[in-house]
Amino acid sequence: EKEVLNAEYKYNEQIMLSLRMAEGINLDLMADDDKEYCIVKARQYIDKKLLTLDASHLRATKEGLKILDYITCDLLKDTSSC
Repeated sequence: EKEVLNAEYKYNEQIMLSLRMAEGINLDLMADDDKEYCIVKARQYIDKKLLTLDASHLRATKEGLKILDYITCDLLKDTSSC
């Protein structure tokens, strides 16, 4: 049996898995609307130096790693899994 994933589920999976990696979230792999949503949601954490944003990656800082579960849940589109 093959599982079909909708766009929201794929976005949430990418956030939950990638943000925990040193490379962070590769925004170039996201659909434009997901990328924009993610950056808007992440802006408060970028401003507080909990996340960093370069040309194509969103990463947790050392301080951001301390509250990464909270940040991750806030970036998700469906927070029922938080």
